Formats: sequence, C-alpha cells, structure tokens
Amino acid sequence: MNTKKWKLKHLVLLVALVGCVGLSVAVADSGPKTASRGAKQTQAKSDLTPEQRLSNLHLFNLPPAGIDHLYFEVNDTIEVPGLGEETITLDGTYRIQRSESTSDSWQTAAIDVKMLDLDVQGTSKLFGRVQVRLNPSKETVGKVHGAKGPNKPKPCGFKAYIQMTLPDKGNMVLVNKEPVQLEHMITHIPPIGQGGGNPEGTFYYLYNADNLDGPAVAILKRIRTHIGPWVE
Repeated sequence: MNTKKWKLKHLVLLVALVGCVGLSVAVADSGPKTASRGAKQTQAKSDLTPEQRLSNLHLFNLPPAGIDHLYFEVNDTIEVPGLGEETITLDGTYRIQRSESTSDSWQTAAIDVKMLDLDVQGTSKLFGRVQVRLNPSKETVGKVHGAKGPNKPKPCGFKAYIQMTLPDKGNMVLVNKEPVQLEHMITHIPPIGQGGGNPEGTFYYLYNADNLDGPAVAILKRIRTHIGPWVE
C-alpha cells in the first residue's frame, strides 16, 4: 500500500473514532440546537486546523457558506461489453462549494452545492490506470434538501459530469452524456465519515470523448462513495 493510501485509511479511522464520540455526545445532549451566527463565524475561520474543525462538527448543525477540500474514495462497478465487469477503487480528493443555508432550521434549510474539483485515481484490471476528474465543459451541481424532522438526516443530491482518463489505453478519455446521479443522507455538514452513491438500478453509459456519437465503451453500473477528513 502506498504512503498516500496509508495516510488516508488512518485519517479516516481517526475521523470515525473521534466523530463517533463527538456525535454520540451530541445525541445524548438535550436535543438539536440551532447554531448562533457567532458560532457559525467561528467555524468559518480558515485558520482552524483539521482537528479544530472536526471538533466543530455537530449533528444537525448548519455551518456558514464555504468550501471544503476533503479526501474522497469511490468504488465504481464498471462493465465493458465483451470483456466483463469489475469494481475499481479510486481515491483522492474533491472540493465542494456550499452556499449560505436558506434558514437556520436544520429541518427546513436548503443549501446549493457545487463540485469545484475532483481528482481520484485507481487501477483497473481491464483498463490499467484510471484517473477521474470533472468534465470541465459541464457543471456538477447539487442541493442539500430539507429533512423530515428536526433530528433527521437531510438528503443531498448531485448531478455529476466526469471524465475518466485511461493512460494505459492511449490516454483515452471516457465521458458521460447523461448526468451521474449521486445521493447521500447526511446528519452533519460537511458530511465527513459518511457516504452514498447512485440510486439502486441506475446505470450510465460512458463514451469515448473523441467519438461521442459512437457506441458506449463502458457502463458505469454502481457507485459507492465515502467522504474522508479535510485535506488542509
């Protein structure tokens, strides 16, 4: 295992341990509280260390608008017609921009989100090295919606456009024409330690970017994501 993956796995484990303790305390408290504007401003400070920001994560708390640069892991199940199917683990980072919430109520607040950057890599038995970034010609945007109760998870959805580069296949680039739908149920923002994926039964065709009118090269069938700690 390379150094990057070793650090990622241990950071995720640290977040899971600290997060479980912190979130358990929050649940045992007198109930969800609406964060004051002063508390939000404290959380928004850019000079906070990852440990300090982690200590500010609370269940059902709405932070101010901001940008989160986080570790990101995704397991993609891909079928290549005539060659077979496999699941590829890709890991790296992504950056998410969050708007100000529409209210101070966790239950009713909505937040617009935009993926600014995605950079994950892995190795495929069928393709060799795989690098996935955002498609720069299309926006990947989403929204955090209202919850079913004051202490219930909020649904967060993205419509993603990616480009998958295959260095060992002549730098072939695969893209999706229809947006990849990603769904998460989150209890805190940013949703460190949580994950999601595409709705059950959905799939997405991937095309050679140099021949968009040609047949699909692969089918992206199942996506499972996990969000790690802050990168910086």
